[in-house]
Amino acid sequence: MGKYVNPRRAKNIKLIFDYANEGISLWNLDESISGSNIYRFNHILFILSDLLHINGPIHKEEIKRNIIWNGLRRYNKYKIKNYDYLMRALNKQFFDYFNRSKNLYQIVFSSNIKYDWIKSKRHIIVNNYKFMIRSINQISNKYDLSFIDDIYPRDEKFIRSMHNYTYFEAKISKPSVDEAQHYLFRQYEIMRALINFTLMYGRVTRHIGPPSPLSPIGPPRNIWIFNDSNEYVDIYYCLLNDRHYRDFRPIANRLQYLNGIYKNVKKYNSLQRSKLFNKISNCFIIYNLALDNVEKHHSLLYFWQILEHIYSVRGDDYDTLKKRIKNFFKNNDKLSYIIEICCEKRNKLVHSGETNHIGEEDINNIKQLVDASLNVLLYTADKYKNIPELIYFYDNLTSDKSSLKRKISILRRIDNLI
Repeated sequence: MGKYVNPRRAKNIKLIFDYANEGISLWNLDESISGSNIYRFNHILFILSDLLHINGPIHKEEIKRNIIWNGLRRYNKYKIKNYDYLMRALNKQFFDYFNRSKNLYQIVFSSNIKYDWIKSKRHIIVNNYKFMIRSINQISNKYDLSFIDDIYPRDEKFIRSMHNYTYFEAKISKPSVDEAQHYLFRQYEIMRALINFTLMYGRVTRHIGPPSPLSPIGPPRNIWIFNDSNEYVDIYYCLLNDRHYRDFRPIANRLQYLNGIYKNVKKYNSLQRSKLFNKISNCFIIYNLALDNVEKHHSLLYFWQILEHIYSVRGDDYDTLKKRIKNFFKNNDKLSYIIEICCEKRNKLVHSGETNHIGEEDINNIKQLVDASLNVLLYTADKYKNIPELIYFYDNLTSDKSSLKRKISILRRIDNLI
Protein backbone atom coordinates (compact mmCIF):
# COMPACT_ATOMS: atom_id res chain seq x y z
CA MET A 1 0.00 0.00 0.00
CA GLY A 2 1.48 3.31 -1.04
CA LYS A 3 1.69 6.39 1.13
CA TYR A 4 -1.19 8.59 0.07
CA VAL A 5 -1.26 11.10 2.90
CA ASN A 6 1.39 12.90 4.96
CA PRO A 7 1.74 16.17 6.86
CA ARG A 8 2.46 19.25 4.77
CA ARG A 9 5.20 20.16 7.28
CA ALA A 10 6.95 18.15 9.96
CA LYS A 11 5.86 20.66 12.60
CA ASN A 12 2.22 19.78 11.77
CA ILE A 13 2.51 16.24 13.21
CA LYS A 14 1.49 17.14 16.77
CA LEU A 15 -1.32 19.42 15.53
CA ILE A 16 -2.72 16.65 13.30
CA PHE A 17 -2.70 14.13 16.15
CA ASP A 18 -4.25 16.55 18.66
CA TYR A 19 -7.01 17.72 16.29
CA ALA A 20 -7.82 14.13 15.28
CA ASN A 21 -8.24 13.08 18.91
CA GLU A 22 -10.31 16.18 19.69
CA GLY A 23 -12.59 15.39 16.75
CA ILE A 24 -13.12 11.81 17.94
CA SER A 25 -13.87 13.05 21.45
CA LEU A 26 -16.85 14.98 20.09
CA TRP A 27 -18.60 11.81 18.86
CA ASN A 28 -21.43 10.03 20.59
CA LEU A 29 -21.06 6.32 21.41
CA ASP A 30 -22.48 5.37 17.97
CA GLU A 31 -19.99 7.76 16.25
CA SER A 32 -22.74 10.26 15.45
CA ILE A 33 -22.39 13.97 16.25
CA SER A 34 -25.06 16.21 17.71
CA GLY A 35 -25.67 19.72 18.98
CA SER A 36 -22.92 22.31 19.01
CA ASN A 37 -20.32 19.58 18.44
CA ILE A 38 -21.27 19.47 14.75
CA TYR A 39 -19.88 22.95 14.09
CA ARG A 40 -16.63 22.26 15.98
CA PHE A 41 -16.10 18.90 14.26
CA ASN A 42 -16.60 20.42 10.79
CA HIS A 43 -14.09 23.09 11.75
CA ILE A 44 -11.59 20.38 12.73
CA LEU A 45 -12.11 18.62 9.38
CA PHE A 46 -11.27 21.88 7.57
CA ILE A 47 -8.10 22.24 9.68
CA LEU A 48 -6.99 18.63 9.09
CA SER A 49 -7.68 19.00 5.36
CA ASP A 50 -5.33 21.98 5.31
CA LEU A 51 -2.61 20.31 7.43
CA LEU A 52 -2.52 17.10 5.36
CA HIS A 53 -1.00 16.73 1.91
CA ILE A 54 -2.69 14.16 -0.36
CA ASN A 55 -0.60 12.36 -2.99
CA GLY A 56 -3.34 11.89 -5.52
CA PRO A 57 -6.07 13.74 -7.43
CA ILE A 58 -9.17 14.78 -5.50
CA HIS A 59 -11.38 17.20 -7.41
CA LYS A 60 -13.50 18.45 -4.50
CA GLU A 61 -12.45 19.53 -1.01
CA GLU A 62 -15.62 18.10 0.52
CA ILE A 63 -14.62 14.64 -0.77
CA LYS A 64 -11.22 15.01 0.88
CA ARG A 65 -12.84 15.98 4.19
CA ASN A 66 -15.27 13.08 3.97
CA ILE A 67 -12.38 10.62 3.45
CA ILE A 68 -10.59 12.09 6.49
CA TRP A 69 -13.78 11.62 8.53
CA ASN A 70 -14.01 7.96 7.52
CA GLY A 71 -10.30 7.58 8.23
CA LEU A 72 -10.91 8.81 11.78
CA ARG A 73 -13.69 6.22 12.12
CA ARG A 74 -11.24 3.53 11.04
CA TYR A 75 -8.60 4.84 13.47
CA ASN A 76 -11.13 4.88 16.32
CA LYS A 77 -11.50 1.09 15.97
CA TYR A 78 -7.78 0.50 16.56
CA LYS A 79 -6.71 -0.57 20.03
CA ILE A 80 -3.46 1.39 19.78
CA LYS A 81 -3.96 5.14 19.61
CA ASN A 82 -0.88 7.01 18.40
CA TYR A 83 0.20 9.13 15.43
CA ASP A 84 1.56 6.20 13.40
CA TYR A 85 -1.73 4.30 13.66
CA LEU A 86 -3.67 7.48 12.83
CA MET A 87 -1.66 7.88 9.59
CA ARG A 88 -2.06 4.17 8.85
CA ALA A 89 -5.85 4.53 9.08
CA LEU A 90 -5.89 7.65 6.88
CA ASN A 91 -3.60 6.04 4.30
CA LYS A 92 -5.82 2.96 4.15
CA GLN A 93 -8.88 5.15 3.65
CA PHE A 94 -7.27 7.13 0.82
CA PHE A 95 -5.93 3.88 -0.68
CA ASP A 96 -9.49 2.54 -0.85
CA TYR A 97 -10.66 5.78 -2.47
CA PHE A 98 -7.96 5.94 -5.15
CA ASN A 99 -8.26 2.25 -6.02
CA ARG A 100 -12.00 2.07 -6.63
CA SER A 101 -13.08 0.28 -9.78
CA LYS A 102 -13.19 2.59 -12.80
CA ASN A 103 -15.70 2.90 -15.62
CA LEU A 104 -15.11 4.08 -19.16
CA TYR A 105 -17.00 7.23 -20.10
CA GLN A 106 -17.26 8.93 -23.47
CA ILE A 107 -17.79 12.66 -23.18
CA VAL A 108 -18.93 15.04 -25.91
CA PHE A 109 -18.35 18.80 -25.64
CA SER A 110 -20.32 21.16 -27.87
CA SER A 111 -18.36 24.04 -29.37
CA ASN A 112 -19.36 27.14 -31.31
CA ILE A 113 -16.58 26.47 -33.85
CA LYS A 114 -18.13 26.05 -37.27
CA TYR A 115 -17.45 22.45 -38.32
CA ASP A 116 -16.52 23.50 -41.86
CA TRP A 117 -13.70 25.63 -40.41
CA ILE A 118 -11.95 22.77 -38.62
CA LYS A 119 -13.13 19.58 -40.34
CA SER A 120 -9.82 19.11 -42.17
CA LYS A 121 -8.33 18.05 -38.83
CA ARG A 122 -9.17 14.74 -37.12
CA HIS A 123 -8.29 15.36 -33.48
CA ILE A 124 -6.45 17.50 -30.93
CA ILE A 125 -4.42 15.82 -28.18
CA VAL A 126 -4.05 17.64 -24.85
CA ASN A 127 -2.27 16.01 -21.88
CA ASN A 128 -2.57 12.57 -23.51
CA TYR A 129 -6.35 12.95 -23.95
CA LYS A 130 -7.43 12.71 -27.58
CA PHE A 131 -10.33 15.00 -28.48
CA MET A 132 -11.85 13.72 -31.70
CA ILE A 133 -13.34 16.41 -33.96
CA ARG A 134 -16.91 15.44 -34.89
CA SER A 135 -19.94 16.80 -36.72
CA ILE A 136 -23.45 16.40 -35.31
CA ASN A 137 -24.10 13.68 -37.92
CA GLN A 138 -21.12 11.68 -36.72
CA ILE A 139 -22.26 12.04 -33.10
CA SER A 140 -25.87 11.08 -33.87
CA ASN A 141 -24.74 8.02 -35.86
CA LYS A 142 -22.77 6.77 -32.86
CA TYR A 143 -25.07 7.77 -29.97
CA ASP A 144 -28.80 7.88 -29.41
CA LEU A 145 -29.57 11.60 -29.06
CA SER A 146 -33.29 11.20 -28.38
CA PHE A 147 -32.72 12.73 -24.93
CA ILE A 148 -32.26 16.11 -26.65
CA ASP A 149 -36.00 16.36 -27.33
CA ASP A 150 -36.71 16.00 -23.62
CA ILE A 151 -34.03 18.44 -22.49
CA TYR A 152 -34.54 21.16 -25.12
CA PRO A 153 -38.28 20.95 -25.95
CA ARG A 154 -38.53 24.67 -26.75
CA ASP A 155 -34.99 25.60 -27.70
CA GLU A 156 -35.52 25.36 -31.47
CA LYS A 157 -32.77 27.88 -32.19
CA PHE A 158 -30.19 25.75 -30.38
CA ILE A 159 -31.36 22.53 -32.05
CA ARG A 160 -31.05 24.18 -35.48
CA SER A 161 -27.58 25.54 -34.66
CA MET A 162 -26.37 22.07 -33.62
CA HIS A 163 -25.86 21.15 -37.27
CA ASN A 164 -23.25 23.88 -37.80
CA TYR A 165 -21.19 23.35 -34.68
CA THR A 166 -18.18 21.18 -33.90
CA TYR A 167 -18.28 18.48 -31.22
CA PHE A 168 -15.19 17.27 -29.38
CA GLU A 169 -15.40 13.65 -28.22
CA ALA A 170 -12.98 12.08 -25.74
CA LYS A 171 -12.76 9.00 -23.50
CA ILE A 172 -11.77 8.73 -19.86
CA SER A 173 -11.82 6.03 -17.16
CA LYS A 174 -12.92 7.21 -13.72
CA PRO A 175 -14.85 5.72 -10.79
CA SER A 176 -17.76 8.18 -11.16
CA VAL A 177 -19.48 10.35 -13.76
CA ASP A 178 -18.74 13.47 -11.72
CA GLU A 179 -14.99 12.79 -11.61
CA ALA A 180 -14.89 11.91 -15.31
CA GLN A 181 -16.62 15.16 -16.23
CA HIS A 182 -14.43 17.22 -13.89
CA TYR A 183 -11.05 15.91 -15.10
CA LEU A 184 -11.88 15.91 -18.80
CA PHE A 185 -13.51 19.33 -18.62
CA ARG A 186 -10.22 20.78 -17.31
CA GLN A 187 -8.34 19.29 -20.27
CA TYR A 188 -10.98 20.60 -22.65
CA GLU A 189 -10.70 24.09 -21.14
CA ILE A 190 -6.91 24.04 -21.59
CA MET A 191 -7.43 23.06 -25.22
CA ARG A 192 -10.01 25.84 -25.67
CA ALA A 193 -7.63 28.32 -24.04
CA LEU A 194 -4.82 27.35 -26.43
CA ILE A 195 -7.19 27.85 -29.37
CA ASN A 196 -8.38 31.22 -28.06
CA PHE A 197 -4.81 32.25 -27.26
CA THR A 198 -3.77 31.52 -30.85
CA LEU A 199 -6.74 33.35 -32.36
CA MET A 200 -6.53 36.38 -30.01
CA TYR A 201 -2.76 36.72 -29.62
CA GLY A 202 -1.77 40.37 -29.89
CA ARG A 203 -5.23 41.45 -31.02
CA VAL A 204 -7.02 44.49 -29.62
CA THR A 205 -10.80 44.77 -29.62
CA ARG A 206 -13.30 47.55 -30.14
CA HIS A 207 -16.88 46.81 -29.10
CA ILE A 208 -20.00 48.70 -30.15
CA GLY A 209 -23.21 47.88 -28.33
CA PRO A 210 -23.73 45.71 -25.23
CA PRO A 211 -20.64 44.15 -23.67
CA SER A 212 -19.68 40.75 -25.01
CA PRO A 213 -16.91 38.27 -24.20
CA LEU A 214 -13.55 38.47 -25.92
CA SER A 215 -13.28 34.70 -26.42
CA PRO A 216 -13.98 33.64 -30.02
CA ILE A 217 -14.51 30.06 -28.81
CA GLY A 218 -16.93 30.09 -25.89
CA PRO A 219 -17.40 27.48 -23.14
CA PRO A 220 -19.26 24.31 -24.12
CA ARG A 221 -22.95 24.95 -23.82
CA ASN A 222 -23.53 21.29 -23.07
CA ILE A 223 -21.46 18.30 -22.06
CA TRP A 224 -23.04 14.94 -22.94
CA ILE A 225 -21.78 11.83 -21.18
CA PHE A 226 -22.17 8.27 -22.48
CA ASN A 227 -20.96 4.92 -21.16
CA ASP A 228 -18.79 2.41 -23.01
CA SER A 229 -21.95 0.96 -24.60
CA ASN A 230 -22.73 4.36 -26.18
CA GLU A 231 -25.73 4.81 -23.87
CA TYR A 232 -26.65 8.24 -22.54
CA VAL A 233 -25.64 8.71 -18.87
CA ASP A 234 -25.78 12.38 -17.94
CA ILE A 235 -25.57 15.98 -19.11
CA TYR A 236 -23.80 19.03 -17.69
CA TYR A 237 -24.55 22.65 -18.54
CA CYS A 238 -22.38 25.75 -18.63
CA LEU A 239 -24.91 28.33 -17.47
CA LEU A 240 -23.58 31.48 -19.09
CA ASN A 241 -25.05 34.40 -20.98
CA ASP A 242 -26.27 33.66 -24.53
CA ARG A 243 -23.62 36.06 -25.84
CA HIS A 244 -21.07 33.33 -25.08
CA TYR A 245 -22.72 31.08 -27.65
CA ARG A 246 -22.67 33.37 -30.65
CA ASP A 247 -21.36 31.69 -33.79
CA PHE A 248 -17.61 31.74 -34.16
CA ARG A 249 -17.10 33.76 -37.29
CA PRO A 250 -14.33 32.09 -39.31
CA ILE A 251 -11.41 34.44 -39.80
CA ALA A 252 -9.11 34.77 -42.79
CA ASN A 253 -6.00 32.61 -43.24
CA ARG A 254 -7.74 29.53 -41.82
CA LEU A 255 -4.79 27.23 -42.47
CA GLN A 256 -2.35 29.65 -40.85
CA TYR A 257 -4.42 29.82 -37.66
CA LEU A 258 -5.02 26.05 -37.57
CA ASN A 259 -1.28 25.43 -37.90
CA GLY A 260 -0.69 27.96 -35.10
CA ILE A 261 -3.18 26.15 -32.85
CA TYR A 262 -1.51 22.78 -33.39
CA LYS A 263 1.94 24.31 -32.89
CA ASN A 264 0.94 25.81 -29.52
CA VAL A 265 -0.80 22.59 -28.41
CA LYS A 266 2.26 20.52 -29.37
CA LYS A 267 4.55 22.84 -27.40
CA TYR A 268 2.23 22.71 -24.37
CA ASN A 269 2.17 18.90 -24.44
CA SER A 270 5.97 18.76 -24.63
CA LEU A 271 6.20 20.44 -21.21
CA GLN A 272 4.41 17.72 -19.22
CA ARG A 273 7.58 16.80 -17.32
CA SER A 274 8.52 20.41 -16.65
CA LYS A 275 8.29 21.78 -13.11
CA LEU A 276 6.53 24.78 -14.66
CA PHE A 277 3.79 22.70 -16.28
CA ASN A 278 1.13 23.29 -13.61
CA LYS A 279 1.91 27.02 -13.56
CA ILE A 280 1.43 27.22 -17.34
CA SER A 281 -1.76 25.11 -17.21
CA ASN A 282 -3.27 27.37 -14.55
CA CYS A 283 -2.36 30.45 -16.59
CA PHE A 284 -4.27 29.12 -19.61
CA ILE A 285 -7.30 28.21 -17.48
CA ILE A 286 -7.36 31.78 -16.14
CA TYR A 287 -6.84 33.15 -19.66
CA ASN A 288 -10.19 31.62 -20.61
CA LEU A 289 -11.85 33.21 -17.58
CA ALA A 290 -10.46 36.61 -18.58
CA LEU A 291 -11.73 36.30 -22.16
CA ASP A 292 -15.11 34.81 -21.19
CA ASN A 293 -16.13 37.60 -18.83
CA VAL A 294 -18.38 40.33 -20.14
CA GLU A 295 -17.54 42.59 -17.18
CA LYS A 296 -14.33 44.52 -17.80
CA HIS A 297 -13.32 44.66 -14.15
CA HIS A 298 -13.48 40.86 -13.90
CA SER A 299 -11.35 40.51 -17.03
CA LEU A 300 -8.77 42.93 -15.60
CA LEU A 301 -8.55 40.91 -12.37
CA TYR A 302 -8.06 37.64 -14.23
CA PHE A 303 -5.42 39.08 -16.58
CA TRP A 304 -3.56 40.54 -13.60
CA GLN A 305 -3.78 37.16 -11.86
CA ILE A 306 -1.98 35.60 -14.83
CA LEU A 307 0.83 38.14 -14.47
CA GLU A 308 1.06 37.21 -10.78
CA HIS A 309 1.28 33.51 -11.70
CA ILE A 310 4.06 34.16 -14.22
CA TYR A 311 6.21 36.68 -12.38
CA SER A 312 5.81 35.97 -8.66
CA VAL A 313 5.73 33.32 -5.98
CA ARG A 314 3.97 33.29 -2.64
CA GLY A 315 5.28 36.01 -0.34
CA ASP A 316 6.37 38.46 -3.06
CA ASP A 317 5.07 42.02 -2.71
CA TYR A 318 3.64 44.10 -5.55
CA ASP A 319 6.75 46.24 -5.93
CA THR A 320 8.77 43.08 -6.66
CA LEU A 321 6.09 41.86 -9.08
CA LYS A 322 6.00 45.17 -10.98
CA LYS A 323 9.80 45.33 -11.12
CA ARG A 324 9.99 41.88 -12.72
CA ILE A 325 7.32 42.73 -15.30
CA LYS A 326 9.09 45.98 -16.15
CA ASN A 327 12.42 44.15 -16.45
CA PHE A 328 10.84 41.68 -18.85
CA PHE A 329 9.63 44.53 -21.06
CA LYS A 330 13.09 46.18 -20.91
CA ASN A 331 11.86 49.00 -18.67
CA ASN A 332 10.17 50.65 -21.64
CA ASP A 333 8.74 53.96 -20.39
CA LYS A 334 5.34 53.55 -22.04
CA LEU A 335 4.91 49.93 -20.92
CA SER A 336 6.13 50.75 -17.40
CA TYR A 337 3.45 53.44 -17.20
CA ILE A 338 0.79 50.95 -18.38
CA ILE A 339 1.95 48.43 -15.74
CA GLU A 340 1.63 51.06 -13.01
CA ILE A 341 -1.84 52.08 -14.22
CA CYS A 342 -3.07 48.48 -14.40
CA CYS A 343 -1.78 47.76 -10.91
CA GLU A 344 -3.34 50.94 -9.52
CA LYS A 345 -6.72 50.13 -11.08
CA ARG A 346 -6.52 46.55 -9.85
CA ASN A 347 -5.85 47.80 -6.29
CA LYS A 348 -8.74 50.29 -6.42
CA LEU A 349 -11.04 47.54 -7.60
CA VAL A 350 -9.96 45.06 -4.89
CA HIS A 351 -9.77 47.48 -1.96
CA SER A 352 -12.50 50.00 -2.80
CA GLY A 353 -14.72 48.13 -5.23
CA GLU A 354 -14.37 50.84 -7.90
CA THR A 355 -15.29 49.52 -11.35
CA ASN A 356 -16.27 52.55 -13.43
CA HIS A 357 -12.63 53.59 -13.99
CA ILE A 358 -11.83 50.41 -15.96
CA GLY A 359 -12.33 50.77 -19.70
CA GLU A 360 -11.77 48.82 -22.88
CA GLU A 361 -8.34 50.39 -23.36
CA ASP A 362 -7.22 48.99 -19.99
CA ILE A 363 -8.26 45.48 -21.04
CA ASN A 364 -6.45 45.80 -24.35
CA ASN A 365 -3.30 47.06 -22.60
CA ILE A 366 -3.11 44.36 -19.94
CA LYS A 367 -4.00 41.68 -22.48
CA GLN A 368 -0.98 42.70 -24.58
CA LEU A 369 1.23 42.29 -21.50
CA VAL A 370 -0.25 38.87 -20.77
CA ASP A 371 -0.07 37.66 -24.39
CA ALA A 372 3.63 38.46 -24.67
CA SER A 373 4.49 37.09 -21.20
CA LEU A 374 2.53 33.86 -21.60
CA ASN A 375 3.86 33.19 -25.09
CA VAL A 376 7.50 33.55 -23.95
CA LEU A 377 6.85 31.36 -20.89
CA LEU A 378 5.23 28.67 -23.07
CA TYR A 379 8.20 28.52 -25.45
CA THR A 380 11.03 28.89 -22.90
CA ALA A 381 9.71 26.88 -19.92
CA ASP A 382 11.84 23.86 -20.84
CA LYS A 383 14.97 25.96 -20.31
CA TYR A 384 14.30 26.27 -16.57
CA LYS A 385 14.86 23.51 -14.06
CA ASN A 386 12.21 24.76 -11.64
CA ILE A 387 10.19 27.81 -10.59
CA PRO A 388 12.97 29.39 -8.43
CA GLU A 389 15.25 29.33 -11.47
CA LEU A 390 12.58 31.11 -13.53
CA ILE A 391 12.16 33.76 -10.82
CA TYR A 392 15.95 34.16 -10.63
CA PHE A 393 15.93 34.85 -14.37
CA TYR A 394 13.26 37.56 -13.97
CA ASP A 395 15.12 39.14 -11.06
CA ASN A 396 18.29 39.45 -13.10
CA LEU A 397 16.73 40.74 -16.29
CA THR A 398 17.97 44.24 -17.00
CA SER A 399 18.19 46.64 -19.90
CA ASP A 400 21.45 48.04 -18.45
CA LYS A 401 24.20 46.10 -20.22
CA SER A 402 26.96 47.45 -17.97
CA SER A 403 25.09 46.19 -14.90
CA LEU A 404 24.65 42.80 -16.54
CA LYS A 405 28.38 42.60 -17.38
CA ARG A 406 29.26 43.34 -13.75
CA LYS A 407 27.00 40.50 -12.58
CA ILE A 408 28.54 38.10 -15.10
CA SER A 409 32.01 39.11 -13.96
CA ILE A 410 31.13 38.47 -10.31
CA LEU A 411 29.60 35.08 -11.13
CA ARG A 412 32.75 34.10 -13.06
CA ARG A 413 34.93 34.99 -10.07
CA ILE A 414 32.68 32.87 -7.86
CA ASP A 415 32.92 30.01 -10.36
CA ASN A 416 36.73 30.22 -10.29
CA LEU A 417 36.75 29.98 -6.51
CA ILE A 418 34.60 26.84 -6.40
